[in-house]
Amino acid sequence: MPRPTSTRKTGRRTEAATKTFEFRLTFEEKADLERKAKAVGLSSSAFLRGLINDADITPGVDRAANRALALELSRIGTNLNQLTRHANRFRGAADTEKLLTGIAGIQRELEDLSKASFDPLPYLRTLV
Repeated sequence: MPRPTSTRKTGRRTEAATKTFEFRLTFEEKADLERKAKAVGLSSSAFLRGLINDADITPGVDRAANRALALELSRIGTNLNQLTRHANRFRGAADTEKLLTGIAGIQRELEDLSKASFDPLPYLRTLV
């Protein structure tokens, strides 16, 4: 029975990984390879392919933290939308001081989120 092959993008075309390459490692080297691959959320093979292809190999992202960030951004967006609706609805009669206080609070929340140590982009891309 033939071994299933994986496909991946190489430039513009998709190519099946059909060739194998074997080499010897010491126990410590193999453990180091597996540890480094696991740290970035890849298999050993994918990690080595990334090194060969000069791919940007960065640590994996904490999905739970990204969900929390997306939820917080959604709440901030809701608050901003409510303030905007209020300002548009009551135009001249809107309480400017209250609106500015609300906007300043949103700005502080966004600044706090920008200091976060996790990357929101992978999770936010799944929402689109």
